[in-house]
Amino acid sequence: MAVWRDLVFRIRALVLRRQVERELDDELRFHLEQQARSLQHGGMSRAEAERVARLQLGGVEQVKEECRDACGLGFFELAGQNLRFTVRGCVRRPGFAASVVSVLALAIGGVTATFAVADWALLRPLPYPQPDRLCLVGYVEEGGDAQRPRVSFADATHIARSHSGLDHLSLSRWESVTLMAGGEPERLDAVAVGARYFQLFQARPLLGRLLQAGDDEPSAPPAACLSYSLWKRRFAGDPAVVGSVVRLNLKPYTVLGVLTEDFRDPEGLRRHVPIDVWLPLVRSQERFADARLYTLSGRMSDSGSPHSVWQRLSAMPPERGLAVRAVRWGDLVAQPVRGQLLLLLGAVLLVLLIACVNVGGLLLARGSTQRPEIALRLALGASRWRITGQLFTETGLLAVLAALAGWVLAALLLHAAVPLLPAEIPRLAEIRLDWRIAVFTLSISTASALLCGLWPALRNSQLQLSSYIRAGAGGLSGDRARGRLSSLAVVAQVALSLVLVAGAGLLLKSFALLTSVAPGFEPRHVLTAQVRLPMARYQQPERRSAFYERALREVSLLPGVRSAALVTALPLGGSGFSDAFILQDRPPATDAQRPTANWNVVSPAYFRTLEIPLLEGRLPEAADLAQGNQFVVVNRQLARSQWPGESAIGKRLRFGSVAGDGLWQTVLAVVGDVRHGGLDDKDEPQVYQMYPSMPPPFAFLVVRAEHPLTLTGAVRRAVNGVDRDIAVDRIATFEEVLARSVATPRFRASLLAAFGVLALLLASLGLYGAIAYSVEQRRRELGIRLALGATSRRAASGVLWQAGRLLLLGLASGLLGAHAFMRSLRAMVFSPLPLDWPVLVVACVVLSAAGLLAVLRPAWVAAHIDPLVVLRQE
Repeated sequence: MAVWRDLVFRIRALVLRRQVERELDDELRFHLEQQARSLQHGGMSRAEAERVARLQLGGVEQVKEECRDACGLGFFELAGQNLRFTVRGCVRRPGFAASVVSVLALAIGGVTATFAVADWALLRPLPYPQPDRLCLVGYVEEGGDAQRPRVSFADATHIARSHSGLDHLSLSRWESVTLMAGGEPERLDAVAVGARYFQLFQARPLLGRLLQAGDDEPSAPPAACLSYSLWKRRFAGDPAVVGSVVRLNLKPYTVLGVLTEDFRDPEGLRRHVPIDVWLPLVRSQERFADARLYTLSGRMSDSGSPHSVWQRLSAMPPERGLAVRAVRWGDLVAQPVRGQLLLLLGAVLLVLLIACVNVGGLLLARGSTQRPEIALRLALGASRWRITGQLFTETGLLAVLAALAGWVLAALLLHAAVPLLPAEIPRLAEIRLDWRIAVFTLSISTASALLCGLWPALRNSQLQLSSYIRAGAGGLSGDRARGRLSSLAVVAQVALSLVLVAGAGLLLKSFALLTSVAPGFEPRHVLTAQVRLPMARYQQPERRSAFYERALREVSLLPGVRSAALVTALPLGGSGFSDAFILQDRPPATDAQRPTANWNVVSPAYFRTLEIPLLEGRLPEAADLAQGNQFVVVNRQLARSQWPGESAIGKRLRFGSVAGDGLWQTVLAVVGDVRHGGLDDKDEPQVYQMYPSMPPPFAFLVVRAEHPLTLTGAVRRAVNGVDRDIAVDRIATFEEVLARSVATPRFRASLLAAFGVLALLLASLGLYGAIAYSVEQRRRELGIRLALGATSRRAASGVLWQAGRLLLLGLASGLLGAHAFMRSLRAMVFSPLPLDWPVLVVACVVLSAAGLLAVLRPAWVAAHIDPLVVLRQE
């Protein structure tokens, strides 16, 4: 009970502070009065008794302090005094406070925004119960990419029977569907799932029910579940949609239910697209059930551990060079961007470190102006810890203000930057500031206050009063220790800035080299659009061919269109399909010896539309196509690799196995190499086949026109004029396609360049502050030198030489760190070198130039000191 009474007493003293102070005054007054009366009864006069009573008490204010300490109020009283003193000091010197807050706020804002992106993309668990137990399992090539395991239906059955320690195993497959529900047809991302899929991820319906056992039976009626966003967007949030029939790919599906707004399909998280429709995965309706095209997901059983699951799967016998592997869904979603986001977070933490060193130098320099005040307080009896606490309170208040400003800046940065971030960053739409980010911001603000404020506070409070008095009211001029610390801070800032500037220069150079790569075609004045044909209507190749022919004709007749063509795999959008082929003049002995090439189905006008250069032979014409699928066009890479030193025209090849009897096709032309996977991909062998003989179920329209953006609506209307149920989507100019293909390297280079510029500015400000402070401290010395005959030029050159020495020391100290940082960036660099010395030299030159420009003003001040004014002050 005594503990509770003491706690209640302390809380009351803290909450009812004024009342407790009045009670304390009354109690001390009563005590003095009683003591004075007792002394007065002993024979003393009233005045003498009161004086002796006060002496015996030991001082009213001292006793009050002891009582406050006993009540736990001493700390709060001291903190309040320090805070009020700090606020008054900031009001008197707003420039210094604004400088410190601005420097820290820029760094804290950048760190907070970058951490918010990294936190949502990498650190947060996926939005499912026990997400660390969710796995994706399947076959991968031994020693290959374990992040993309795939299975067939037979594989899934085999793994399910192997006692792998995984429960609720469920197959799924991504697909694209076209919704016809009033208005224009819309292409949607969908997932065909097994009966246990929603149970595995513990999804809940908002309306109706989800897919369950029996819905994936061949005899079950076609059914579908809708996402919350699709329900709101296309059905206006009408509850009556449950039980209604919608048309997907021209087939009727009964809507079973609508999922909750917060459900995120893992396949959508991996592909960075929203999933809007879920369909039952029916084996008998799958054309490629025996192919490894499916995703198998499962949850580790409660009795199993990740290690035991990995061991059981690894023990399964491999099949033709394939091994069974499992990967957590969380790792699968985050892995593609983990390295670059962590690297960028490390870079922005370097900026914060530079800012802390910069502010620490400012606080050290400001300590010289506070020495008279500190000396006076020491003379009046203040303890050094009390002065240290007051100085650190100032740093803490500035750090809190910087944290608030940095939070606002981070919110603005995220609002502006999230729409510009690469689509491959997972969970972009969810990124926002919340309590986790607030805790992180508070933590780094506290760390910043300790890092940049504790040592200056300790250093400035160690003033020796006797030395200060001997030096006179002007204080200790030429404090060598303080000057060395300031110089060390400048050297550290320059070294850290070199790391960031060199890294930014490397990525900028890489991006410049990447964008200078010729894609192999002319991307300007070209519009692209994708069309997907529903197989329910276009099962026969003749119907697909007729549709494409009419669509091309309608688009070609639009005003302003120069030419139009079709292609299955768009350049810069992926390599398309790859297969092994056989040369008629050099047939391989086994299938393993067959060369491989990417193949693409195009219309004859494709090369003219994209202005792909013809190197040899002639392009197919209508008369050639009428003879069937007998002619192909190959690129230069295939011609050089398979027929070096001879012409490829007239050579024959076919796709398929050695024992097969596929159609031999004659090479009619050789065209230039086109970058299909991206500008950073190597030229790969490519075979172009003509679409009339192999019409694909999906294709891209490429349209060359003077003003392609004005044709967006016209192209869609032209295609829908042929078939109003065909969705035309992914409409963009080829310049936009090109920009998207380099979005990730542009993001990395731009962000690191911004960090490098900020570090450069901070280092320049730090150097300026240190040199300006040094000139001010040496004003007396420089004035005397000028009076004794030194020239202004010599005074200025001395200041510049001092700055140059600090720059050289900083650059020399930062070379090793810059080299290590540049090596860590090699995986992100296009055509990396072991060490890019030109970039490192340019970074050193830029830092040196910025630093010397920053000290021109202090050098000018040193050169224009008036000796008469200095001597008169002496």
